[in-house]
Amino acid sequence: MKFLISIILLSLTSVCVSAQTDSLMVEKHDSLRNDTILLPNSYADNDSTQNDSVTDDFYAVKDLDTDDFDPVIYELPTVLDSIFHFRNSLGEMPDSIRSNSYMKYDVNVLKRNLTMFFVPKMDILLTGARKAFGESVNKVTFFEGDKTESEVMVNSYTLSRSGARNVPSVISYLTPYIYNRTIFKSYIFSPFHRTNRYLYRYKLKMLGSWAELSFKPKIKNPQLIKGKALINPANGQVLTTTFKCDFRMYKLRFNIQMNDGSEPLGDPNGATAAPLLPKRCNIVANMRFLWNKVDVNYENTYELKMQLPDSLSKKRDRDLMDKIRPYPLTEEEETLYQQYDSLNAPQRLDSLHKAKQSKFTMKRLWTDYGKQLFRTHTAEVGNADFRLNPLIDPMQLLHSSTKGFIYRIKTRAVVQLGENSAITFAPTGAYNFRRKRCYYELPLSWEFNERKNAHIQMNMYNTDPISNTGIKYEVKKIKDKDAIEFDSLNLEYYHNMRLILDFQYSFRPWNQFNVGANFYRRSPMHKQYVNAKGEHEKTNFTFAPFVEWTQRLWEKGPTLNINYEQGIMNIMGGTNSYGKQETDITWKLPLKRLRTVSLRLGGGCYIFNNRNRFLDFNKFRDNNLQDTWNDKWTSDFQLIDRRWYNASDFYLRNNVTYESPLMLASWLPVVGRHVRMERVYVNNLVVEDFHPYTELGYGFATKAFSFAAYTSFMNGKYNSIGCRFSLELYTSHY
Repeated sequence: MKFLISIILLSLTSVCVSAQTDSLMVEKHDSLRNDTILLPNSYADNDSTQNDSVTDDFYAVKDLDTDDFDPVIYELPTVLDSIFHFRNSLGEMPDSIRSNSYMKYDVNVLKRNLTMFFVPKMDILLTGARKAFGESVNKVTFFEGDKTESEVMVNSYTLSRSGARNVPSVISYLTPYIYNRTIFKSYIFSPFHRTNRYLYRYKLKMLGSWAELSFKPKIKNPQLIKGKALINPANGQVLTTTFKCDFRMYKLRFNIQMNDGSEPLGDPNGATAAPLLPKRCNIVANMRFLWNKVDVNYENTYELKMQLPDSLSKKRDRDLMDKIRPYPLTEEEETLYQQYDSLNAPQRLDSLHKAKQSKFTMKRLWTDYGKQLFRTHTAEVGNADFRLNPLIDPMQLLHSSTKGFIYRIKTRAVVQLGENSAITFAPTGAYNFRRKRCYYELPLSWEFNERKNAHIQMNMYNTDPISNTGIKYEVKKIKDKDAIEFDSLNLEYYHNMRLILDFQYSFRPWNQFNVGANFYRRSPMHKQYVNAKGEHEKTNFTFAPFVEWTQRLWEKGPTLNINYEQGIMNIMGGTNSYGKQETDITWKLPLKRLRTVSLRLGGGCYIFNNRNRFLDFNKFRDNNLQDTWNDKWTSDFQLIDRRWYNASDFYLRNNVTYESPLMLASWLPVVGRHVRMERVYVNNLVVEDFHPYTELGYGFATKAFSFAAYTSFMNGKYNSIGCRFSLELYTSHY
């Protein structure tokens, strides 16, 4: 009995000692799940055992020796000031730094079902192996600010070619800029930047010569993160940091080791900026969507000292990758390559091809044809690049109170004729389910001087049917303008099609000159319609040359656009004579902390209008195809009846949008964690029969959808209320 008690006491003692020892150890990257601070290799003991594998050597394990601790105790405000000042303390930064990097990723599909087709760039994982692996060696260029360019020199993977392009969709996040205002371009407010200090709560814990800085957001919001960092309190340098955040449908866990400055990233210009850039970055991405579960692990290592050929015969080269890979593969990664090789052996591929030819099944029909409806199709043939968006894509479905449901589809083809010349064809189509009408736009452009933004363009598109100038006189007969029912008026409508021939040239980067001609074709919707002269209405043609000047008033300032169009009769079948002038000023003003103010002020009028039968402005019309600025609805009127666009021979407008990721809903307890961007809209319009018409709106965007609600006032009286909605399904809002 005493022996058993002794054994139990000894076991308990061993567990306690082990737990105490583990608490003094710095975990490897798997401990991200517990937000443990990691100590980089360069700060580990010199006698620590190093492993050649990037996975095992990502962060070294070290026992903290209290005998060597610096007795200096730093206060939280002092450490924060040092962190905020660290970037400026390094002096002038180079314009660019070049480095080689090695990136690898592994994919593990835990659960999958048909709904994965609606997840952007993840439908490729619906069939095939549940585990995959890929790796690449890249040439990376860091530019001042937050811009990074990466070129794949050689790669190897076990996915299909399209799968390898689509799966690493967070690859741009492997180069964080933690000292900038935002860590990833316009995403994630950095806790290490002074302007974001009021968004976070900080806690400091001294670990001898180092300091552990914990940070968490004051509110739960997708733009804010929670994590820890190991700091050198003497100068404010971040040595390692771990944090979690959301990106589209992914939950990301970051483990970043910063460069200690001892090696200038393989570039002589990089010595100064090296401490601002990562040395190694690990991301664990978990995707959970409608019972689909996918885990992807990324690792990226910089400062690789290797010689790469200037030109490679092919980028996908397993043999070359085996020679230049800086770290050996793990046993699991070797197994994935072996399984891929066995499944893609020539004998097996031949037998599978014969089996497919001999047996037709519904599964084969779905595999060969059905899946193609949900995928983005791309192709490169010589100097030509083609792209077709999915034919079935919920993200292209929009809804508004005035238009109903609209579904859009886009495609694009580019033929590169040289370094400074290209031909582009980018057709767009849409279908309105309420109006049962198709819309199209067919722009064909030849850019013959990219440096001067010089091109010749032909564009053809249609609009909603428009009325002739009779609508103007019918409206004048009605006293109560805000109660007009256009469907009850005796109006004739015309199919409206426009062809534009345009020459464009920029004399300076801040201006642009356009000259060309518009061709309008307006045919009556009802052939039996009889006009005031007792004649059957015929198709109307209009030939209208135009000239346009665009000028940016100052650097990053507003853009002024002036357009004049002259309709000419009896030339190329022209039956209308008029002069039309429009002026537009637009300004997208970026503010701090991802806030933006978008302004638009414009006006237009017809002159010499006595022989014109249609009122049809270029910049004041119902737009069913094009998106504007960041938000689809920023510079458009949402609740106005489309017939008002053709009922006045002049207009004045202004549109103001203010957007911020942290405004109203972001501070609410439950809702705020899902809101990624909020917007406030103010739209004003003055035309002949009401002045003013005003729309006020509020909208927000989540990772799944965007929503906005509006109310309108006409001549100072309440007019209507409505909303707009679009599915985003985890597309980027930034």
